[in-house]
Amino acid sequence: MPVHYPTKLLRRTCRDFANPSGRLVLTADRSRNLLVGAAAIGPHADEWIGEATLAIHAKVPLLVLVQLVHLFPTYSESYGRLFRDLARAETA
Repeated sequence: MPVHYPTKLLRRTCRDFANPSGRLVLTADRSRNLLVGAAAIGPHADEWIGEATLAIHAKVPLLVLVQLVHLFPTYSESYGRLFRDLARAETA
């Protein structure tokens, strides 16, 4: 199940770029309650894809990922909303 978040909604992106664009896309496996895929598209994507890479590699359950605190304003704050969306979908 994929979910996405446009980075233009992040305060950090709006502060750094006159015309913000980009997207974070996460995909979860409902049967295993795990993050299984991620794509970061946009400026500085290499700086904010790491959290998803670690979560996928370590097989961190979505319910644990939801509990993480994300700094504000940073690009990684988009993860908080997406993890919550994925966890809600998993329990629905």
